[in-house]
Amino acid sequence: MLKCLYKNYDSSKSNEFPYLQNVQLLNQNQTLQNSNKLYFSKLYPSSELPNALFGDSFYNKDQLLADIEVFNLEGEKQEIEDFFSKLGVKKNTKLLVAYFKKEHSKIDSEKIITWCLKSKEYKSAELRGIFNDHLISNNKKIDRLVNDKTIDYRCDIFKKYEISSAHIDSLLLDIESVEDFDELSAEKITNILYSLPKRPKR
Repeated sequence: MLKCLYKNYDSSKSNEFPYLQNVQLLNQNQTLQNSNKLYFSKLYPSSELPNALFGDSFYNKDQLLADIEVFNLEGEKQEIEDFFSKLGVKKNTKLLVAYFKKEHSKIDSEKIITWCLKSKEYKSAELRGIFNDHLISNNKKIDRLVNDKTIDYRCDIFKKYEISSAHIDSLLLDIESVEDFDELSAEKITNILYSLPKRPKR
């Protein structure tokens, strides 16, 4: 059945291909799962960036579509991914955002920022809270004093993906970071003041 669907999709190349979301497909555990409950695994084009940045620690194999070669379909990887997308298989954006929210304190800020800027698949509202009450600053001392998670603007990962400081700051503002100290919440400012070393009494 799957090869027949793929052949029709391949020959038509049109948007009229039926959007079937209940096709049974193999997952990474080689068991059948509804296509609309599956996400693309690391060997599919859309998963290359998240896999390079985060590995597969945020995946559950039951949620992942089996590798391309398992289905024995002829064509380019992107074409095969597009076909599975028509069947309801999703990019792993939802899984990543959930992973960020749960484990963001353990994940390098630079990796989260890189994924956001290069994938462009996130929604601002989904990421609010991850860098909430974050003060944008190029002063390392202030950055360490104020922010729970510091950002190294000169790190190798930003160089590799050609990400500029302007792009980083624009993203941070989009997800509710701030540029001025007085824009921080009262709770944040209070915590900062309490963390300052006390002057010895004379």
